[in-house]
Amino acid sequence: MPLVSKIGSGEVFLMFCARNRGFLGLLILTLAACSPVKGGKAGAGSQGGSSDGDSGVSFTGSGTSQDDGSAMDVGNQQEDGGTSSSDTGGGSEPVVSKTGGPPKLSLDPTQYSFSYISPLPHPLTKQVTFYNSGGSALTITQVQMVPGGSQDFDIVAIPPLPKTLAPGKHSLALVRFQEIQGSGTAQLEVTSDDPENPVQIATLSSYMKAQTSQPEPCGSIQPNALNFGTVERGKQKTLSATFKNCGTSDPLELHKITRSNFLGFPLSEELQIVPLPNTPQTLAPGQSIPINVTYAPMLAGVDFGHFLFHVNDPNEPKIKLDITAIGVQPPAEEVQLSIKLKWDSDTCDVDSHLLAPGGSFFDCKTDLHFGNGALEWGDPAKWEDNPYLDLDDVDGYGPEHINISQPMPGTYTYMVHYYDDSYDGSESTDTNATVEVYFNNVKQATFGPVYLDKTNRVWEVFTIDWPSKTIAPNGNTYMTPGSALNACWPF
Repeated sequence: MPLVSKIGSGEVFLMFCARNRGFLGLLILTLAACSPVKGGKAGAGSQGGSSDGDSGVSFTGSGTSQDDGSAMDVGNQQEDGGTSSSDTGGGSEPVVSKTGGPPKLSLDPTQYSFSYISPLPHPLTKQVTFYNSGGSALTITQVQMVPGGSQDFDIVAIPPLPKTLAPGKHSLALVRFQEIQGSGTAQLEVTSDDPENPVQIATLSSYMKAQTSQPEPCGSIQPNALNFGTVERGKQKTLSATFKNCGTSDPLELHKITRSNFLGFPLSEELQIVPLPNTPQTLAPGQSIPINVTYAPMLAGVDFGHFLFHVNDPNEPKIKLDITAIGVQPPAEEVQLSIKLKWDSDTCDVDSHLLAPGGSFFDCKTDLHFGNGALEWGDPAKWEDNPYLDLDDVDGYGPEHINISQPMPGTYTYMVHYYDDSYDGSESTDTNATVEVYFNNVKQATFGPVYLDKTNRVWEVFTIDWPSKTIAPNGNTYMTPGSALNACWPF
């Protein structure tokens, strides 16, 4: 029976208690309205709900990961885009836009087979991601296992329903395999208001590697998923898995290791295998090597995806290691500059813009906004002087937060843009916006409320000089043409 829990001020995921095999665990997930993709996050920082302090998704106690110390970073190869016989994703990579066009549901994967050696020491999990790759809001109304499937499969966690996803945003469900029947298939069914494909299916199956008819190479990863939970921006955490030749007679060849890439969103570079195993290499029967994955978030928000191990196992030539992690911002007292935007109307989208010294509106390198949720400013060797958007609310009220832990010297400009006065097809809405400025979590100034009447109204709020911390009000409002909006989101 599902339970409901809430962590902090975010939305909640439903929790399901494990029922069988002596395994007891709870998975708790909190998800803001939509989450970013940093590598694995789409453009903007986390699109939050209506509460301050919501940093995105939180995962705790999944029962699938081990905790370890910290390590250094190392680069990994990108996935080549192919799919194995046991796992097919969402196909081609559609162009994603923030507005315009109908919603479109994309699932990843649409087919997955759990491979295992009996007796299975602990349950295996798999994340099924649903993306809105269309041009308007998508509402997920139901996520369920289709009746009549194998009892080996069940749902561990789903988001609270109905779940609305802005264009380019995503949520996920976690499914679990336990060796009960040891055969059969199941289907995860996702229902939405996608006008073309309202019901989509992810087919789940399993096979026991120990039952192959002749000696064959056999590869496995235990655990098959690593859940980092929350890690503070600028810090590191390492979790470990074991890659093993589970065969008894034939060598296993590890050809290469690649990174996931779905709908144009690659696995974040903040996740690295350290050290990266030499490839190609051969493992003798029973031989294993450690796989240490380090997470060092530079942004606040959700990261998820997988590493793919390419091997000569004929039953599973591409073995996945799923990764889930959340970067959280440092304590507010340690952030030297924070700017919060709120507005007083629902079903509308008001956006924050912070321009670097000498920057220009909607410039992809010097304007921090929903299309550039994180930028490299100042010293390339430091993360502290880089701005980041940790909340981008698209459907009413806010808040939106822009933060810089240690701003570089210069004069910054802060602006507000009324991006959409009729989010999700509602009637045109006017609104009043308010901006607050904080130094180390101490409020320094409040601007507004200022009336914003319609889409593309711009409010030039203030400039701030650093390190003098001199704030100079502006107050100008004007209309900007749609042609001025440079489309650097989410690419």
